[in-house]
Amino acid sequence: SDIRDLSQQSPYTFQDLLKSERQLAAFGIQTKDLYATMKSLSDIGAGLSVDVQRLILAYGHTRSYGYLSGIQNRQFETAGIDMIGALTDRYNKLADAEERAGRAAEHVTRKDIFKMMRTRDISFEDVNAVIMDLDKPGGRFYNMQERQFETLGGKLRNLRNNYNIMMSEMGEDTKGVLMGSVNMLNNLMENWSRYASVIKSVLIPLAGYRLATLALNGAL
Repeated sequence: SDIRDLSQQSPYTFQDLLKSERQLAAFGIQTKDLYATMKSLSDIGAGLSVDVQRLILAYGHTRSYGYLSGIQNRQFETAGIDMIGALTDRYNKLADAEERAGRAAEHVTRKDIFKMMRTRDISFEDVNAVIMDLDKPGGRFYNMQERQFETLGGKLRNLRNNYNIMMSEMGEDTKGVLMGSVNMLNNLMENWSRYASVIKSVLIPLAGYRLATLALNGAL
């Protein structure tokens, strides 16, 4: 599925992404928009290092109300999204486009946006457009999950994700065999310094012997 494929290049696990999509569905997001919306919010959450559930709540409640309220604006703001500033930029760009087309248009300030918010004149559609713009090509958080995946932390989280997927698809007999290998790997990782000392004690004399052999052969 798309979610499973995304989890292979995301700091979030398959279960995390699936939970996010289900929460969005509960808020009434249409099926055709679920994946794209979940991906955009997850990209933003990854870029801001915030719990994506906070963004889903702010986004979902705005969707339910049909307009941006002061409460949801504060939720976006505390998560790191300057929704007022982004809406100001959006409306002014639309006004610029109208003027280029020869039509009259009014530009707005942040103060104007606050007034519009108090009168419930900022639609969910405009908030959604701001969120989608943040994750489009050239946007601040475009493909942020994939970019974070390339870090060591992202690779390790992906290893855990693949393990969870594998265990969910594996039979009980195979799980028992695998458990022994996992326990051995855990023991190796927990005692890595002791094993490293043992390996070093073997490799150093071996390297010395090899160098001495090469030197002797060269002399001959």
